Amino acid sequence: MGPPADLGRRGTGLPALAGRVAQPTRRLGDGRHPGYLLAGAPLAEAESRLAVYPEGLSQADGAYIRESRGHAERGRRRGRVAVAVVILGLAAVAGVAGWQWQRAAAETALNSAEDLVNFMTFDLREKLQPIGRLELLRDTQARIDRYYAQQGAPSGDLVSMRRRAVNLVHSGELASALGDLSGAARLYVDAAEVFKGLAESDPSNAGWQRDLSVSLNKIGDLKTAQGDLAGALAAYSESQAIAERLAGSDPSNVQWQLDVVFSLWKLTGPGLAAPDVARDLLRGSTILEGLEEAGRLPGSQGNWPGLLRERLQTLGDGAD
Repeated sequence: MGPPADLGRRGTGLPALAGRVAQPTRRLGDGRHPGYLLAGAPLAEAESRLAVYPEGLSQADGAYIRESRGHAERGRRRGRVAVAVVILGLAAVAGVAGWQWQRAAAETALNSAEDLVNFMTFDLREKLQPIGRLELLRDTQARIDRYYAQQGAPSGDLVSMRRRAVNLVHSGELASALGDLSGAARLYVDAAEVFKGLAESDPSNAGWQRDLSVSLNKIGDLKTAQGDLAGALAAYSESQAIAERLAGSDPSNVQWQLDVVFSLWKLTGPGLAAPDVARDLLRGSTILEGLEEAGRLPGSQGNWPGLLRERLQTLGDGAD
């Protein structure tokens, strides 16, 4: 709707309004304002005249002013909506940024706590265990256990799951040293279940495969102490199978070769009734001899060849 042709020509004082109205409508006639409607100061003055002196304007004039006002109000509403959308968008961005900051801060704090727990779990333990300070080990272990209890079960964090499983093994070792064999058995089994889940989730992760092998040896040791020799043999056999797979995948890995020897030593323990004790001992001796000849046998395992020869000799004497 364009401005009525007679706007401003009827009634006292309307020529002044007509001049102010006509000018912006002509100025906006270049298409910058839809429908050549009034806006801004001219609209405000026209609305004032409509309110103060309505009889001085025709119905067409009134309709034109009201349509201009409606268009202006719709524009203001759109503006308010746009501003609200922008504000909501900024709030959302700020919320995400704040959440990310809090998460980063929480992860930093958690990593620091995990570093301290690792120190208590490994470094401090290695210093206390050789000197028999079981009371300090017990206090340290209790603090570590409380920490993990407060953290709750990890959700998809495989590294944290492994740390918890290692802690279960250490708790089992302490329980065993204190004479609580049933408690140690429960802890070792719980740890092995976690290690098994990790190993099955990623068969290519050699570290997790080895973790499972070591935990099975712990179970075998405990079952031996409890007199369950059949259960011990089963655990040792499963551990030895894992060690063999790892050693076969990389014959140059000294640690994995030593793991095979250690598993064979466990399998050939007294009373276990392994299928072929002599064969297993000879194989272990052969591995150690190869490492000695290559100068790769660590000093900490320097007595292993003699131990295997002694057991093999005892086996021969028993056969006689």
